[in-house]
Amino acid sequence: PAGLNLDAAIVQKIANKVKVFQGMTPDCLMSTLAMAEHLPHKAGEVVFNEGDIGSSFHVLIAGEVVVEKMRNEQVVSLAA
Repeated sequence: PAGLNLDAAIVQKIANKVKVFQGMTPDCLMSTLAMAEHLPHKAGEVVFNEGDIGSSFHVLIAGEVVVEKMRNEQVVSLAA
């Protein structure tokens, strides 16, 4: 989307933190990220639910995410 700025520092951070991207050259990673679908999410919005069949993966560029799981009929936070 407009305003998404993937400068060299952000691309390097992604390369360092996301294992699937670690073997790529910076140019290859930049091209891959440029082709990706960029989806902004609003605070509190559910991105996917436990048990959903996945057809993609997500890379968080900015912001925060909470990972929750149902255990014994209670929501448990696994990561924040």
